[in-house]
Amino acid sequence: QSLLEELTTLQYNIRAAQTSGGIDQKAVARLRELQNQITKNQTIMDYVNQQQKAVDSLRATNREISRLIGMDFAALTRKSTC
Repeated sequence: QSLLEELTTLQYNIRAAQTSGGIDQKAVARLRELQNQITKNQTIMDYVNQQQKAVDSLRATNREISRLIGMDFAALTRKSTC
């Protein structure tokens, strides 16, 4: 299992445990360990940085489209619960 996959799974499990009131300290310790490993891994950090740049670019594009059409463009793609 990759570091990112393990991190994602562990984050999900910790969030679920927080809602039920029982945080496992071993899981928290493992989360910190994974975060340290990830920040030291240049390939993963490059991926994370590029992903953030892509998200920022999409948000800027959505803002500009919204400005041009006079409404929230991103809202048009949200699922409706009619």
